[in-house]
Amino acid sequence: METGETNLRWGRAVVSKLAKLGVRDAVVAPGSRSTPLAFAFAESRVIEAVPVLDERSAGFFALGLARATGVPVPVVCTSGSAVANLFPAVVEARMAGVPLILMTADRPPELQGCHAGQTIPQKKIFGAYARKFVQMELPTAGGIGVMEKLLGELFESSLCSAGPVHLNFPFREPLLPPPGKIPAVEEGKLKDDSYYVLAHQANEKVPLLKCEYSRVLIIAGAGGPGLLPGWGDIVLSLALSHGWPVLADPLSGLRNSLEAGRDLLVAHYDTILRDNTAAKVLRPEAVLQVGTLPTSKVLRRRLEEWDAPGWVVSPLGENFDPLHSSRKILEIFPAAQKTCFSKAAKSAAGYAHAWGRANMAVEDHLEKSFETCGEWFEGKVAWLLNRHLPQDTAVHIASSMPIRDVESFWKKNLLRRELTANRGANGIDGTLSTAMGIAQVRGNAVLLTGDLAFLHDRNGLLLAGNPRFHGRLTVVLINNHGGGIFENLPIAGTNPPFEEFFATPQHIDFQRLSEAHGIPHHRPDSWDAFVELISRGAETPIRVIEIETDRKEDTAFRHKILKLPKT
Repeated sequence: METGETNLRWGRAVVSKLAKLGVRDAVVAPGSRSTPLAFAFAESRVIEAVPVLDERSAGFFALGLARATGVPVPVVCTSGSAVANLFPAVVEARMAGVPLILMTADRPPELQGCHAGQTIPQKKIFGAYARKFVQMELPTAGGIGVMEKLLGELFESSLCSAGPVHLNFPFREPLLPPPGKIPAVEEGKLKDDSYYVLAHQANEKVPLLKCEYSRVLIIAGAGGPGLLPGWGDIVLSLALSHGWPVLADPLSGLRNSLEAGRDLLVAHYDTILRDNTAAKVLRPEAVLQVGTLPTSKVLRRRLEEWDAPGWVVSPLGENFDPLHSSRKILEIFPAAQKTCFSKAAKSAAGYAHAWGRANMAVEDHLEKSFETCGEWFEGKVAWLLNRHLPQDTAVHIASSMPIRDVESFWKKNLLRRELTANRGANGIDGTLSTAMGIAQVRGNAVLLTGDLAFLHDRNGLLLAGNPRFHGRLTVVLINNHGGGIFENLPIAGTNPPFEEFFATPQHIDFQRLSEAHGIPHHRPDSWDAFVELISRGAETPIRVIEIETDRKEDTAFRHKILKLPKT
């Protein structure tokens, strides 16, 4: 069999196997050496492949798809530096526990180590950030069965270990048969090849904990590796069983939960715990942390002060405790928590109610503050999004100030929302492209971002003209002319070099940038006009709503509003 025909058979076998495993989305960055894979994905009628020009954007678009579906998403790229451009998305996927299948094409052995074009050492290039790595053999007619077995194993690893896996495919030329000699693809009825068990917990592995504490506080954090969709509602069910209050990170999904036990949820813990008296009155005897900690430095400081014992639920045994407290890691899935704490003591009378009253006081304070806030303030943007977005809107939130404003100002609400953020590594890489991936699956989504995070991933705008992009994304762009979060650092008082080297304002006309990509741009002249815009979904692939604020005034007003008035 000729080399080109063998390569084609391998590419088609890869796609067929992934389709049987349940894959329905793939992302392909253009290139030559990856032709056997790209061609097979492009012709598939089962897996929808989206071509994305920039590999960094492609990786994060795939990450958004995988976040929204929970199914591993293949990312295909050519050899050389193209592979290195996937690295930021790989880091985020590993730290956040998002399943990706990295499929990198490579040169054959005889072209390694001799400065052949587009050839770099690709074996284990992602190091510890890939859950598993497999160096594929050169395609042979008899090797397809072994390749399919390895592919199935890595798919299972990506799904159950919650993270990226890497397959490196060497191909010799010719990469495909000559034009006109490529046989038609045959895609028969799919047979289910999945054989994995997700979030399984054997009963004999669940410890029965002696929990005699009467003031137990649950922290439902931002998720993490091994915490699968729906884990937040399981935590709430546990809290309801024992009457334990829950500090709910916005990414836990609980602030917009419709489940019973909502009275136990506390959204405004950051503001509550700024008060020393409240911190003393609400001090817990034990803390149960599920997932990674919220961003709130105030909460972290109080946890250190309280130094309460307890537990950290981490299904894969990873350390979610950067405070290095005395809390012990529980290597269990959330579903096993009820068994684990089945003999726990009853909650102290009034403990949860005290947290609830404090949360209501903050809600009332924020309501009055924002109702009378006529000037542009970026924190009010998050508050209004929670109140006025259409039901079931997916919201992706940029790192830095947007996620912190959502943490502070996003109150409990009976409207369903799906909140996500790239909080694995907390970087601004790929923010726009991730949101585009989520919109592709959810249909209508919103991105809340600052100007720097938006510009850092401006190549994601190219997806607006991609005929295979079917989503609708509203970008709520807070333009405060630089990095607003840096205004909270001590260096902010020293200028120079603060403005030039930390705030780094970029002099970009976002209307012209949007128009260059054929994207509608809006700059509302009032809060009412902003509410009118966000109350309806986007009618084009992307639209931009720009809110211009002053980051120094925002910082001062934020500090003021986060302090409760003395009564």
